[in-house]
Amino acid sequence: MLPTIRFEHPLLGIDTSQIKLKLHKHLGMKKLCSRWIPHNLTEAQITDCITWCSSMLTRFKEGASKLVCYTVTYDETWIYCYDPKSKWQSTICVYRDEPKPTKVWRERSASKRMIVSFLIKLVTWLLLL
Repeated sequence: MLPTIRFEHPLLGIDTSQIKLKLHKHLGMKKLCSRWIPHNLTEAQITDCITWCSSMLTRFKEGASKLVCYTVTYDETWIYCYDPKSKWQSTICVYRDEPKPTKVWRERSASKRMIVSFLIKLVTWLLLL
């Protein structure tokens, strides 16, 4: 049942099927689950990422950086300290002409910690002629 129906059913004193009929057929509303997206970046953040990647590619092509000689391996794990909403809890009612709701897959919050481990190895190239 829609969250609205659960709360309004006792207040209005009418059957839940009548409330659903009014919401869906007469008001044109439908119940949708939020679509999960990986992250929510602003246009400025996207531009910064593209600029940084382009500058790094330029540095590697010109040979200005010796970081190509390093093999870097890492593993990261995010530990979240909250219980995210379930699929049922994140459903909302929208009108037919409204866009589908979205929900950030891993929202930024103060209640998460990252654990990262790195392994760096210098690769030496041996050139035999």
